[in-house]
Amino acid sequence: MVVWTVVATDDSYVWETGGNELQEFSVSKTWNQLRNRASEQHWTQNIWFRGHIPRHAFTTWVAYQDRLPTRAKLVSWGMNISSACCLCSLVDENIDHLFLRCEISGTVWSYVMCRLGYSHRGFHSWNALSEWMRLRDSVVSLPLK
Repeated sequence: MVVWTVVATDDSYVWETGGNELQEFSVSKTWNQLRNRASEQHWTQNIWFRGHIPRHAFTTWVAYQDRLPTRAKLVSWGMNISSACCLCSLVDENIDHLFLRCEISGTVWSYVMCRLGYSHRGFHSWNALSEWMRLRDSVVSLPLK
């Protein structure tokens, strides 16, 4: 025999994230609890800052992830195209060459650095560029870099 007892109480709910009871629902706290979060990379402050241009920041983020579809990468994916640099046609086009080591991009860097007031020595890798961008100096502000 089953006996049911009915209790007249109002239903209530409690929202909890990370073991903490919240007074009201928070999308940001819930999102931060649900998502997989990797450790922050040292270069994130170089691209995600107040006043960033979204298109530029996204492209730079993709480049730092080594996910830009350069010609060498497209060839490795099986595309039947030349892997030579689209600017100089001398070397395979990868991210380091295209943005930092190509003669043409080197000329652009020289003009930009001269205009900013630096004597340009060239960047040999994304890490070198990233370190330069993070350096605080009296010549140029960080957002302009």
